[in-house]
Amino acid sequence: MEARTGFRDAKQIKLDQRNNRVFLPKLGWICYRNSREVLGELQTQQAKLANAHRNFLHKATTRISQNHALVFVEDLQVRNMSKSAAGIGDLCA
Repeated sequence: MEARTGFRDAKQIKLDQRNNRVFLPKLGWICYRNSREVLGELQTQQAKLANAHRNFLHKATTRISQNHALVFVEDLQVRNMSKSAAGIGDLCA
């Protein structure tokens, strides 16, 4: 059974549990009490997002493994690569 929130995109809903408030796209930040209904609704929305992300990753990795005989995985430090890329422009000028 799907919960009806009236929001098309659940990614726009933000939760600030420390201050007991939630951000809704059309209403802004709203304070709430820690009721089971509000927390349950937010947890279901977050679970849907997590499931969609997991589903996408599963489909992508399955497609890669079926289309390629050998796959290499490397753990790259993207932060270091972007720093070095910023320095390359100065040398060429």
